[in-house]
Amino acid sequence: MPGTVYNRSSVFATKQRLEGAGLFTFTSLTPQFDQVTRHDSIRYLPVRIEAQTQQRHRLRLETFGLQRGPEINFGSNEFGIGLGGEYENVNALGGGERFRFRTSASVATGPGASVFSSTQFEASTSLTFPYLIRPFGLFEDVFDLTSARTQISLSALTARRNDFNIRIRSRNSGRLRLEMNHSSTLTSRVDVLDLSVSNPDTLSGFQGQFLDSLFVGIEDPVQRAQILEDYTQPQINTVFRYTLQSATANPVRRRDGRLYKISGEVGNTLPLLFDRFVFSPGTLEYTVPGLTGRGGGGLGGDLLYRPYVRATVDLRRYVRLGAGETLALKFFGGIAHPTGRPTLVPFDRRFFSGGGNSVRGWRLRDLGPGGAGQVSTPRSGQGGVTGILGGDIKLEASAELRTRLLRSVLAADWIGAGFLDMGNVWFGPRNEGFGNGTDAENRAATLRPDDRNGRFEGGSSLSEVGVGSGVGLRIEWEYLIVRFDLAYRLHDPSPRSDDIFSGDSPPLLHFGIGHAF
Repeated sequence: MPGTVYNRSSVFATKQRLEGAGLFTFTSLTPQFDQVTRHDSIRYLPVRIEAQTQQRHRLRLETFGLQRGPEINFGSNEFGIGLGGEYENVNALGGGERFRFRTSASVATGPGASVFSSTQFEASTSLTFPYLIRPFGLFEDVFDLTSARTQISLSALTARRNDFNIRIRSRNSGRLRLEMNHSSTLTSRVDVLDLSVSNPDTLSGFQGQFLDSLFVGIEDPVQRAQILEDYTQPQINTVFRYTLQSATANPVRRRDGRLYKISGEVGNTLPLLFDRFVFSPGTLEYTVPGLTGRGGGGLGGDLLYRPYVRATVDLRRYVRLGAGETLALKFFGGIAHPTGRPTLVPFDRRFFSGGGNSVRGWRLRDLGPGGAGQVSTPRSGQGGVTGILGGDIKLEASAELRTRLLRSVLAADWIGAGFLDMGNVWFGPRNEGFGNGTDAENRAATLRPDDRNGRFEGGSSLSEVGVGSGVGLRIEWEYLIVRFDLAYRLHDPSPRSDDIFSGDSPPLLHFGIGHAF
């Protein structure tokens, strides 16, 4: 500020704040020592500020390719194409506020589909302030931040399975997020409110086309009730979340450095308060009225909510072993716990394991819970239903050795990789999980001590960790990495395979953009 004592670190901090606004392609703050003036024995040092602004309006069109995992563990991987557009105003309100509107549509097809098996449409808009809006501005002084942002965003997504004639996703969401940079490597993110409303079954045909066939392989009424609730009930979810991240690794290449992240959240406190004190004073129904009140179906009827708490820790370390060689290490742990009468956390806040960015010996969401066996369905002809419920506890660890094979071939470096993954998910203490009865006591009486029920039992559950390994290839351009991984199962905790290298599971090929971790 003018009139304050000159300090080089303050000048650098000001430069960081200017660049953090996202308005400038170039900034320079230069002390003018040859123009020092003196007044009443005080010397004044002018600082020259130069900046080059970005183009205010931007319009971008793009095409993209995609790989989409099987929906709710049903079917095969899909491949597709999409078209997107984005408009951006980098100084929308005259104070460095960035407005962005984006929309995209995609179609995908898989084995057996006549034309397109699924379609998806998404639209989102956001307004980002290069400062903390009221009443959060005091945090800038309390924490001595190097930069800060406030983001308000809205989004809507809908997806349809053409081959089933059903809508599989329909979600509207809004979020108020504070992002605070304590230093160049330490960042806090506070989601003051993250609200979503979902209505997964808005088209006819879901019961007959999917659920009836699925339930042929599931006799347990508890699992049936959980699946019906997850995939047919309109739901509302509100979250308060805090995330602390320390990062020194390049976000794309990740050849050395670290990325440590811890996060904690409390879910559905607002619906709980409205339910308790406004909509049904003195009682808790664990539903709130939809857009047009209670009764009826869809978003016009009751919206289900589930109170919960959730915490995760994600630790990643990248050790440079030599020119072109990196050892990448990852550990992830998470727990979600229901805090109200419902015994489940919301579907999108549970944990899943398996896939190209998880334990790569398994398909997406195909591992676990625990050592529980997977159920066969007439449509799929193979296991794959157990993972539909997800888990409340997750542990994963991975190690990957990356070695440069070729340099500057097709303007890219070619990297070979060998990896080892291990992990699983489990049901928590309140999750009713699997069983043959309709309540926990009846199921406890029917389970033998050696039954694999998917529940986390402390140290003894570590024997249910799935282990996979394999080799891969990464093609690294300056801003893009294309990844291919061929993965094998070394230890499958499910009853389908108790032997190492049993040969029951063929190797899996994963394709992705960017490193697995």
